[in-house]
Amino acid sequence: MSGQSRKSWRSWIDGVVRFGVATLVIAGPSASGHAQIGYLWTFDELATKADCVVIAEHIRTKDTGRRTTHPELTPGYPVVELETALKLLAVLKPCGQTESKVGAIVTLKHYAPDREWIEGGFVNGGSVLAFTAGAAYLMFLKHSEGSVFEPLSGHAFPTTSVYQVPKPFE
Repeated sequence: MSGQSRKSWRSWIDGVVRFGVATLVIAGPSASGHAQIGYLWTFDELATKADCVVIAEHIRTKDTGRRTTHPELTPGYPVVELETALKLLAVLKPCGQTESKVGAIVTLKHYAPDREWIEGGFVNGGSVLAFTAGAAYLMFLKHSEGSVFEPLSGHAFPTTSVYQVPKPFE
């Protein structure tokens, strides 16, 4: 094999390795399948577009009793609506008049797979928020309805706007 052929062959392999995953995600699904590709938010975008930015401590997560299909994924799958109560530890961008005080409780609406209807894991199913009791989180939120908030990045990839952090006093 000549030096030129070897070089172009290596370039081709390098291209396949670098872009192979993207090609599989975009071209891989069949006509009946759908690709879920999350947007890669920067912290500047999150901070600018969020209705509020807070550090909050997880108090509790409860099932609202509402069963539906995932509101953002196609095809949708059965989900359970959850509400998580969070105590504000720090307010980096105010959420509004009443929700902006340290010590206030805010409610976050999010979804989890409905395990009564689905077993196992998901391929191409987005991400799910899983809170640890008493842990603190940096959160980029948007208003939903009333005093309820949602992850800024949406329900398909909510973990893009919720990050566990050490508590300020630890």
